[in-house]
Amino acid sequence: MSGSKWGESFLKSGLPLEHITLMTFKSLNWECSLHYEYLRENREGTSAWFEVDMVATSREWDLQFLVECKYHDTSRFWFFLPCLTIDHLSEYDALSVADVDLELDIHVFNSAPFESLKNQRTRGALDLASKSIWGVVTSHDGAKQDNSIQTALNQLAYSFVPYNLGSFYELNQLRATAIIPMIVTNAEIFRIKPEITNLDVIREASAPSEIADEVGWTWCYFAPNNELKYYNLNLMEKHETKHKLEQYEPINTQLEKLWSSPSWVVVANIDSLAEAVQSIHDYYVSLEKDYSSSSIIEEIWEERISKKNLQDR
Repeated sequence: MSGSKWGESFLKSGLPLEHITLMTFKSLNWECSLHYEYLRENREGTSAWFEVDMVATSREWDLQFLVECKYHDTSRFWFFLPCLTIDHLSEYDALSVADVDLELDIHVFNSAPFESLKNQRTRGALDLASKSIWGVVTSHDGAKQDNSIQTALNQLAYSFVPYNLGSFYELNQLRATAIIPMIVTNAEIFRIKPEITNLDVIREASAPSEIADEVGWTWCYFAPNNELKYYNLNLMEKHETKHKLEQYEPINTQLEKLWSSPSWVVVANIDSLAEAVQSIHDYYVSLEKDYSSSSIIEEIWEERISKKNLQDR
């Protein structure tokens, strides 16, 4: 077997892309833990272990990325539709569009166990890159491929609430952490030009660049289906029964938002990963924070310690 063929086979394992993703985060001084695992029940009620590839944590700020990596050979690329306005989202059955401003930063920086942004009406994170919705994988010969975009979105979506619930109920840190789901791929990413409204123009295209803009990274809107929403609600109800934190208003208020999360997922080409991470990090750092609810977590821990001491006597 030639070296080039062996190398391509190794790349298809996905491990090299995970490695380069890891090293990119480390070069930016982020801490990483690999292969976050969680239990998930299927429709028959049988539990199985699932995982996402990586959790990256800023050493300086309370910001994390929950990361899934997807490798493709160079014959395939990712193609997204443009997401122009909130009204545009309503056409795709976005959740509660009439009542929720999905462009606010609080729907990008999913904070747990309480909201950490002082001004909860700020917006600007979504201006860092183009907004997209729906994606398909296709090849340069035009053939549609298995939709690994949707697979990755679902992997992140089903892991998102279990991961966040750790922050809500384990309370293993005093300050809230903003958590953003992210897909990293080596595939070229294209977003159809908003002015393309004629099928004949698409039919006559000889290359994706004629009808779409190549982007290094994009915000992809994710609308949870009913199965995911029920899955999230069941998880939350089980944890509420066990941990009984609903009496703490800031935590309970944030917990109620969790069932419909996440709304936005970062989709980044590996060559633009560092740019995407640094842009999002710098913007998050610039926002004014409110960590006053940290005192509630301290009170909860003091109460837990007191109960344990009484039980040990």
